[in-house]
Amino acid sequence: MPKTLLQQGQMMKILVCMLGIGGGGAERVLVDFFEAWERNALSGGGKLDPRRDIDLFLIEKKRQDVYLTWCEEHLHKVFSFPHIFGKVRFLNKFWKRRVLRNPKLLNYFIPQHYDVNVGFLEGISTIYISQKNGGKKIGYIHTSLWEIRNGVRDEAELCAYLALDSLICVSHYVRDSLLRLYPELAHKDIVVIHNPINTESIKTKAHSQQVAKQRFSFCQVGRLTQQKGLETLLEANAILQKEGLEYDIWLVGEGERYKRELLARIESQGVSNVKFLGFQENPYPYIKACDVCVLASYYEGYGLVLAESCVLGKAIIASDIPTSKEILIDSQVGECAEFFVSKDAQSLADSMRRLYTDKVRVKELESKALSIAKNFDVECALKSFEKVLF
Repeated sequence: MPKTLLQQGQMMKILVCMLGIGGGGAERVLVDFFEAWERNALSGGGKLDPRRDIDLFLIEKKRQDVYLTWCEEHLHKVFSFPHIFGKVRFLNKFWKRRVLRNPKLLNYFIPQHYDVNVGFLEGISTIYISQKNGGKKIGYIHTSLWEIRNGVRDEAELCAYLALDSLICVSHYVRDSLLRLYPELAHKDIVVIHNPINTESIKTKAHSQQVAKQRFSFCQVGRLTQQKGLETLLEANAILQKEGLEYDIWLVGEGERYKRELLARIESQGVSNVKFLGFQENPYPYIKACDVCVLASYYEGYGLVLAESCVLGKAIIASDIPTSKEILIDSQVGECAEFFVSKDAQSLADSMRRLYTDKVRVKELESKALSIAKNFDVECALKSFEKVLF
């Protein structure tokens, strides 16, 4: 079996492609990997040094993106397509799509050879990487494609995946969803790597500021989208408000268009205990301060906030979707959350009422969450990722 470049003592050059580097979950995971490689390089035991070995290609490079400054300071290079149409955004988007359909153009704008090319997000990022000349090609899938595509196949996406050497899925359910949509990929090298989290960083950030809390509080963190089950959460809240329970619901996340729909629903329900806290670059003080974390999602690729909540020792209520169970059911500890029937507002209301009234149950779930936090260590995921890279 031929030796890899690392085994031969040679440096490797890696290209990572992302649509952007904003504040989403996939972006956070990518930066966690970068930070872990940098820590290991500085300690003298790492295989990669991001400052020397990793280039980040952003299809849409926006100065306001949350992690852009960090990446520019800690990676070898961060670059994008030139904006040949200046600030006319829709024309720039048009020609980037043109490049997508012409591999010669992509390789013209990125002529450098890389030993490994990684599309770190499903869709356009991976399609670009599949067309790059030379080197190993890897795709990273963070969502349940069958659900997000509504069962509709994309032949360009399928062709891209078939051209890759390996595919990484963030959960077993994501892998199953991928193969349900594209059964032609069954012969490919598909690896499941659960998303990593930097546990020490989360603990430090959670204590970096104080969040005032007036009464018992439930908290859901994530973008304001239909996928996150917020309609079910609001319906459950309306049930409990009619019963006279006194608590607040914190919604941490952005999504102005869907927020307007939610506000209209809240107004029609006549409740006043739902607080929109917007996007928080550091959501951990809110998770730490609340009494119970909720994830009411209808589907998830990997509910990263569930793992983060475990690190902070929080009681959790989660919909009984496969990925939440994959994270929160441990072979030794058992169920580490209160599960409710997905999309069932009465079931969610029952779970919320139970934890609102049963302090013993809350303490039990907090203890279980802490006990499985070790499952999400970044170094474990890093080693699995490196096996695919090298």
